Amino acid sequence: MIEEALAFVMSRIDHEVGVPGRNGVAPGRDELPELAVREAIVNAVCHRDYTDNGSVQIMLFRDRLEIINPGPLPKGWTAERLLKTHESKSRNLTIAQALNWTGYVEKSGNGTESIVRRCLDAGLPKPEYLPDNVDFKVIIWRDPVRLGPVGAQSGPSRGAVRAQSGRSRGAVRAQSPREKCLILLAGSELKRKEIAVGVRMPSRSGYLSRMLAELVEDGLIERTIPDKPNSSQQRYRLTEKGQQVVRGNNDK
Repeated sequence: MIEEALAFVMSRIDHEVGVPGRNGVAPGRDELPELAVREAIVNAVCHRDYTDNGSVQIMLFRDRLEIINPGPLPKGWTAERLLKTHESKSRNLTIAQALNWTGYVEKSGNGTESIVRRCLDAGLPKPEYLPDNVDFKVIIWRDPVRLGPVGAQSGPSRGAVRAQSGRSRGAVRAQSPREKCLILLAGSELKRKEIAVGVRMPSRSGYLSRMLAELVEDGLIERTIPDKPNSSQQRYRLTEKGQQVVRGNNDK
């Protein structure tokens, strides 16, 4: 569910594509930091009130992304407290542990702070946390440069989001982490940490581990030291099947 929600958002925002390098890979930049969006979605899933019949809402406006989850903050907590490293209080420890085991939660208590830092590093306005007695809202502001004249904002898009009316930077289809990984390995042998940087994912992420294992199992990539999968010198490279998949995607 988290990955589907993330793909939903990332496929409907602007993407910049630079000039391809010698390896044929063009550097890209997402309008919103993918890790910040992922963290906001994970927080909503982890900390929502599951006794409430409501659901997590993800709404993409022309000027902002809003993520709302049912349930107020713990008693005595404020939005300002979330901007500093803090102890984590989960309503549902089972869900929190599951998210930790699967690599979605790397370090509890600093997720809200990291969202702000990543957005500011990307040159975006500071995100806002808006708690009340019913639910909790996170606002991640989009690139203000692409808005055009003041007053041109459109309403929210729910479900099937309509095409963005902002500045287009080329017809670029959002790439999944699997696709990004395959493109990175085109003509290269990379270590896990190098792949993590390329797909913008923590190197110790459980999701990254599963993705690499699945790509190996699918015969798209292979380990350079197959007998020692946990070797510090381990690298990954495309198989012939993987090369065919990358060539096929480039022809689309």
